[in-house]
Amino acid sequence: MSVGETVERPMRALKVVEGDKRKERVKEILESVGLSGYEWNLPSELSGGQRQRVAIARALSVNPQLVIFDEPTSALDVSIQAQVVNLLKEIEDRFETTFILITHNIGLIRYLTLETAVMYRGKLMEIANTRTLLSNPLHPYTKRLLDSVPVPDPKAQHPSPETRKVLAAPSSPSIGCPYSDRCPYVMDRCKVEDPKFSEPEPGHKVACFLFSS
Repeated sequence: MSVGETVERPMRALKVVEGDKRKERVKEILESVGLSGYEWNLPSELSGGQRQRVAIARALSVNPQLVIFDEPTSALDVSIQAQVVNLLKEIEDRFETTFILITHNIGLIRYLTLETAVMYRGKLMEIANTRTLLSNPLHPYTKRLLDSVPVPDPKAQHPSPETRKVLAAPSSPSIGCPYSDRCPYVMDRCKVEDPKFSEPEPGHKVACFLFSS
């Protein structure tokens, strides 16, 4: 299908825009993602970044209240990643749409999100305002995750004890805290009890016995 047909199809299927108005909506959405005049192009005629823009346009065409982005930049080279990230930021400012971003890219989280939830083995470990979480992580796993992010200058990186310590391969515990087999602060109760969220700071939640009474 052409770009225009790809973007128009959800509108037709969900009947959110009828008749000739769909063509107008296609042009409007493509313009908003920087693809004005590409209605008749085929996927083989587009770059990776342009295809990603088509996918974003298709999602926005039905005026969603929520859009979930799962690793939206992982398959793109660095220069194209920057273009897509800037596009997402523009869309966030322009459209009244909530974004849920699933990613391993800490830089993307820092730039695009307001609140961040850290997950390990399918369990939420920490939730906080993004700036707070990145500047003051509480959970040992969050600290290790942030310490693993490379920096251009090795002398500027100061890894925490969790990162410096060589850890054994995880054993996937079936009970207790899922991080108990790798945590340097593990206690006996961590291996048999599932820690619940506590809130040591207003709006900053962490599932760890280090912060529970």
